[in-house]
Amino acid sequence: MMKISLQQVIYLISVLNSKYDKLANEVGYEYLFPLKINDEVLDNQEKEAQMQEDILALEVIGKDILTLKKALGDANHALREDNTSLYLLLEEVKLKRNLLARMENALTGHRKEVVSGVGVITYGVLNENLIRTKLEALEKEVNGLSEKIDRINSTTLIDVELIGEYKKILVDSRIFFVQETKNHRTKTCDVLLFYYDLEKTNGRV
Repeated sequence: MMKISLQQVIYLISVLNSKYDKLANEVGYEYLFPLKINDEVLDNQEKEAQMQEDILALEVIGKDILTLKKALGDANHALREDNTSLYLLLEEVKLKRNLLARMENALTGHRKEVVSGVGVITYGVLNENLIRTKLEALEKEVNGLSEKIDRINSTTLIDVELIGEYKKILVDSRIFFVQETKNHRTKTCDVLLFYYDLEKTNGRV
């Protein structure tokens, strides 16, 4: 069992997804070897052993990804801020970021076009002042929501039971767990949370 912050869970999911994709690609494309030359069977035992090791690693990483995603999903629905679940905060900020991007795009979409038989057509956003006012207000809302979500993710610890050993990844990430008290906030480095003895594991993750 390992106790990590939601921020670390999100980071670990990202890292493991990349590892999974890389290994899956190797199994699918890089383990096609010559088996025979002029009916003489080639010795591929070492490569076959590596392939079996990669397939086993895929099984472990896949299970751990699902464990992490379930833990994150459960926490997102259970945690509340101002009587609103973290899940809804995430959905709200996603919607507002999407609208913000569309508004920014509209404001930069001014252009002129020459149309034969018509002349020069100037394109621009309708009521630019209104859009700019709405955009500024939306930026503040998005920033406020993002800060709130980041604070929750960095201050909330959950227990996860994983098959693989990933503490070195978390130490190397330098992601901080923020400890909050009533009067102040302090940052504790992962190295203090997860002491990792590389000598005992020969540097393996």
